[in-house]
Amino acid sequence: LENLDLSFRSRQSGETGIYINSDLKITHRILGELTYNQWKGGSNFIDKNKIRLGLGYLANPKISFKLLNYLEDFNLEGQGKKISTTTLISMYEFKKDFDLQLRINYKRKDELNEKTDAGDIQFILKFPFLKNSFFKSRVKYSNFDFSEANNSSFAFYLEEDLKLKENLFLLVQYVSKNYADENRLDTQSVKIRLEVG
Repeated sequence: LENLDLSFRSRQSGETGIYINSDLKITHRILGELTYNQWKGGSNFIDKNKIRLGLGYLANPKISFKLLNYLEDFNLEGQGKKISTTTLISMYEFKKDFDLQLRINYKRKDELNEKTDAGDIQFILKFPFLKNSFFKSRVKYSNFDFSEANNSSFAFYLEEDLKLKENLFLLVQYVSKNYADENRLDTQSVKIRLEVG
C-alpha cells in the first residue's frame, strides 16, 4: 500500500453541513419548493452553500411543468466560483411510471474575472422493463461555453435500475459521448453500482 495515492477519493469525503427542504402546495395545481444546503469541504474546509427555488404547475393529470433556479456559492468567506442555473422540466406521463421528460438548463458561471454562459437540453424516456426494474434512455446535447465554437457534446445514455431485494438495488448504465472539438476524445463507458439502503 506504500504507492497508494490518497488524492483519488470521493469529493464528499469528510464534508459536514446541513440540508433543509420544504415542498409547498400552493393550490391543487401549483407547487412550490425551497431547498437550502450549506456545507464545509472535507479537504479545504471552505464553507459553501446551495439554494434551490422551484415552482411547478400541473396542467392536467398527464402534463406537468417545473421551473427551478439554483444559486451555488463555493466560497462564502471570499472570492470563488459562483454558479446560477435555471432549469425548465416538462413531463408527459403516458401512464403510471411511464413518462417522457424534456429538460432545458441555462447556466452562468462566475469565477473571479471570468464569466461563462453554458447550457444543455435533454430528452429522457423512463418506463418499467422487467419485474421490479426501470429502464431509462436519455439523449443530451451540451454547450459548455456559448461564446466559443465547437465547444459542445452529444451524449447518449442507457440505464437499467433493478430492485434485487427489499433493500438491495443494482444500477447498470451505458454512456456514449461525442465531442464537437476534434481535439477531445469521444468516450464510451459502462457503470455498475450496487446500493444497499
